[in-house]
Parts: sequence; structure tokens; C-alpha cells
Amino acid sequence: MEATAANQVRVKSDQKIVDEYAEAIAAGAIFPPLTVFAPKNSQRYLLADGFHRLAAALKLGRKTIGVDVKEGGVHEALHYALSANVAHGMRRSVADRRNAVMLAFKDPHYDDLSLRGLSEVCRASHELVRKMKAEQNVAVNTDKVTPRPRKP
Repeated sequence: MEATAANQVRVKSDQKIVDEYAEAIAAGAIFPPLTVFAPKNSQRYLLADGFHRLAAALKLGRKTIGVDVKEGGVHEALHYALSANVAHGMRRSVADRRNAVMLAFKDPHYDDLSLRGLSEVCRASHELVRKMKAEQNVAVNTDKVTPRPRKP
């Protein structure tokens, strides 16, 4: 399994979380499976979610870990990873959200997305994406922006 920085949205691992997860696993806790992607008929697995869980299992010397295998390659793994940990697990920091947006900027699959589209993919605020676009001097695709109806 490949656990590379290409799919790691977090800026850095939190050793305290790894230690806590390892302690819980050693005590018998069952964690959700890791989410990995593999092209059809391939044995190459790309980790998209579960970097801290994997580190905890490795710390304990575990040889196996539960995985949820989804079909896809690097882009699909990144797409999944960009929105991971929004509602569960260790919450993403501001730096993690900024890193998610930067990874999306670098992926040509997202070139045609509007600012709102990018914010939805990365689960980051529209304002953060807009600000980072401006900081990067990346051309904004304004024709793809669709206004949302205002709530009364």
C-alpha cells in the first residue's frame, strides 16, 4: 500500500494522536477501516484516509489492517482525501484546509471548477479558496460560478 504525501492532506502527522490510537487499538478498540483506492485489476493500493490509524497499527507491529477498497487511481484517491476528516476523526486545522486547496490547485482535473466548486470538493470555505486563488495569481474561472439563492 502506498501512503504518500500526494494523498496526504494533513500538513503533518500528530504523534500524540498516533499514540492515542495505538493505545486504544492495543486495548481492543475497533477503528473504521482505512480507505484505499486501486485501479481495476491492480494490487497497487493508494491510501486516501486513515494515515494516523495506519501509523498506530504500524507502531504496534500489526501486519494487517482493515481496508475499504474503492476503484480508482491517484486522482480518485486525492479527491476522496480532500474532504476526509470533515465530520469525524481528528479535525482538520486551518493549515490542513489550506493544504487541501493547494493540492486541488495543482491537480489539472480541477482546472475548470469554479471557486465554489473547489470549496465544495475541499470542504473549505469559499472565502479561503478565493483568497488562496488570489495569492497564487491563478486565473479565476468566473463563468462557472453559479450564484446560490439567498435564504429569506
